Amino acid sequence: MNLKNKLKWVVAIAAAFFVGVTFASKVSAATINNDYTLSSSQGSSLRTSNNVIIAHATAVYAPARNVAIFENRTWYSNTAYVQYVVGDGGKIYRVGAEGYQAWGAGSWANANAPVQVELAQTYDQAEFRKDYVTYVNLLRSSAIKYGIPTDVDSSAWRGV
Repeated sequence: MNLKNKLKWVVAIAAAFFVGVTFASKVSAATINNDYTLSSSQGSSLRTSNNVIIAHATAVYAPARNVAIFENRTWYSNTAYVQYVVGDGGKIYRVGAEGYQAWGAGSWANANAPVQVELAQTYDQAEFRKDYVTYVNLLRSSAIKYGIPTDVDSSAWRGV
């Protein structure tokens, strides 16, 4: 993904997140699929500091379910996984445990993010709309849950 596309994603996420755009659904109404959750003996056992929520995109056009399956299956060998994968028409798949380090964003971010969320990519505009609403609501509700600011530029070290 080139820099121009990354900037577009960041601006779109920030606009939706901070302006509070919610098209129809709320994350509280969303069902979380736990079929691909790591067991208590898998993943990191290190707790996080609650400073940031990490917003990822999968960077691959694949169903969110497949991404969750892959992260569950390869968490140790690839040393990569997050807490949630969103996609497939607004579905949420849990992989890692909230409040424990995931391995998705580098040492500092992993240690400071109680929640990291992947947004699956799709070519279907209607599916993307559902996914995006769920994604933004999950990011927002996670920030609120962990006392992380949701306003723009409140802190250099805390936020989404």
